[in-house]
Parts: sequence; C-alpha cells; structure tokens
Amino acid sequence: MKIRRFEESDAASVSELIRTTIHISNKRNYPAELMDALIKSQSPEHVLQRASWTHFYVVEGDGGIIGCGAIGPYWDKQDESSLFTIFVHPDHQGKGIGKAIMETLEKDAFALRAKRIEIPASITGLPFYQKMGYSFKNGNTEIDEEHLYRLEKFRKTIVRVMTIDDYDKVYALWMSCKNMGFNNLDDSREGIEKYLKRNPSTCFIAEQDDSIVGVILAGHDGRRGFIHHMAVSESCRRQGIATTILESALDALHEEGIHKVALLVFNRNEAGNAFWERQGFTARDDVTYRNRSLTELIRIDT
Repeated sequence: MKIRRFEESDAASVSELIRTTIHISNKRNYPAELMDALIKSQSPEHVLQRASWTHFYVVEGDGGIIGCGAIGPYWDKQDESSLFTIFVHPDHQGKGIGKAIMETLEKDAFALRAKRIEIPASITGLPFYQKMGYSFKNGNTEIDEEHLYRLEKFRKTIVRVMTIDDYDKVYALWMSCKNMGFNNLDDSREGIEKYLKRNPSTCFIAEQDDSIVGVILAGHDGRRGFIHHMAVSESCRRQGIATTILESALDALHEEGIHKVALLVFNRNEAGNAFWERQGFTARDDVTYRNRSLTELIRIDT
C-alpha cells in the first residue's frame, strides 16, 4: 500500500473508485435514487475540480487506486479546515486503509494549521469517523439537508509558518531550552527577519492556546537544506511536537527541490542527539566542520 498525492492522470480511476464505493457501500443506508444521482455527479471532471483547491491523496494497491481522501480550507479560513472525498474500495475495507488515509490528512499542512477540522459524514461513515475522534458539531446529531452529519475535531496544537511577529515569543522559548547556541547578530530580530525573508515558507512554529511551544528554522542555498534552532518547550515535550514541526519543515524543503538536509548539534546535548538519531539524521566522522567569523560575534549559550 502506498499513499501519495493525486495526479491529474488519476482522475478517471478515482472517479471509478468513488462510484463503485457509493454503489456498494452507501446504497445500504440511503435511497437508491439519491445514490444514483450522487454517482452520476462523481465524474473525472468533478474529481479534478475538487483536487484543484484541496490537497488530494490516493492509495495505491493491487495494481490500482483503492482509496482516496482530501483536505482543504473551511470556507477560506486559515485556522479551520475540512476533510472531503474519503473512500476505500469495498474489497479493501476493514484493512486499516481508511485509518491510514485519515492519519495522512491529519498530518497535512491544512490540518496542522487548523484549530478545528470539520468533516461532512455519511450515515455509512459515521461510526468510523467517531472512532477517529470526531464528534457532532455543536452537539447536533441530526442529518442536514445534504443527508450528512457534520462532525468536528479540535486540535490542541497547531503548526504554521513562522513570521517575524513571532520573534519575541520564539526568542523566549530558545532562552528557556538548554544546550543551544546563539549569537547577538544572527539571532537578533534583524538577523531572524533576514533569514525569514530568504526562507519564507520553510520555518515553522507550534502553538498551544496562543503560546508558542515549538519552533524550527529551516532553509536552503538551492542545493542543501539546513536546520537551525529547533526547540520545544520543556513542559510540552513527549507530545510529538518536535516530530511534527520537523516533518513540516522537511516537507517544505522537499517541495522546493531539496534532497539532503544537514544540521549541527552540540556534543553535550545528549537528548538532542538522541532525537536526531531517531529521526534518521546520522553523524559523520569523515568530515571536519570549520567556520570563520567575518564579524565579531557575541556567543550566547543556554
């Protein structure tokens, strides 16, 4: 089984998957004429239109597409998102594919930035989505005029691109973390603003209740990616925040055509080195790191 982003050439296969699933699975819970109309509407053109404004994923298996799902903004809101078009072929249901699709969607950028995720759920899919942690929106258990339940899930932690407006809170977080190294110029507001202008889409922060609890600076020179100053508040560790912001940064670098990423960690930072090792960042003993200051810097170690 492989989950990947939708390509335009998938439209016909995805359309057939959706139509087959509705015909076999959803017709058990809805009037046949209603489902026949829905099946007719799920054309390849409709799939392409949906994919044009969402992040659309497909599941490959047994030589074809056996599942799909999409996530996009909820009415153009930046802090709310919606799930759409989640289907698993009837022959492959009950094998964990639906769960894998949901986990993929909930790691997507549209999900990570959202405080709330909504899903229009069919009668057929309701039990599954409830198992995935979604509950009735505003406690309303009634089916709406589209013959769907409205479910939602609230996220404790949201991840978004860092801006210079975040600087004061980010700097305070850095100063609270042990075994990190900074200097008075590169890590000043002016220095970080310059870095963000050069790397506007690859640096991320994690927020909880309007507090910044995680940060990662990532950028590239057109050939190699580099990670700097990743930190998570000590009180919020072991929640998966570090892995989440790291994956966001790596995905953003990959989107910009970067194939290899490097970073520096103090030898004394045992916890940090253990984390990076778990994430697949290997230490090299065949190179010597060298640098030279062009300007006098005041070093700031935590």
